[in-house]
Amino acid sequence: MKKHGSLSPFGKLVRKIRVDHDETQGVMAKKLRTGPTYLCIIEHGKYPVPKGIIPALVKQYSLDKEMEKELYEAAAKQQRHSKINLEHCDEEVRIS
Repeated sequence: MKKHGSLSPFGKLVRKIRVDHDETQGVMAKKLRTGPTYLCIIEHGKYPVPKGIIPALVKQYSLDKEMEKELYEAAAKQQRHSKINLEHCDEEVRIS
């Protein structure tokens, strides 16, 4: 069995939508007008959720208001918890 890194709460919802529609990540990414790698990074919480992705998901997959609300709540949590790597920044930049 293939082991995946941990998904963010938003990523779990997106994966559920994809599985429910029997789609691959590539197919979903194409429908959302993004790339599969970018979608994967968002699902794993490495990037904040892009502004237009939730309306696109709701429209493309005819999601109900409850799922829309769950997506927005999960996205808000991801915005607060996205990590920024400052490892390669100068000390002065990291302090300010």
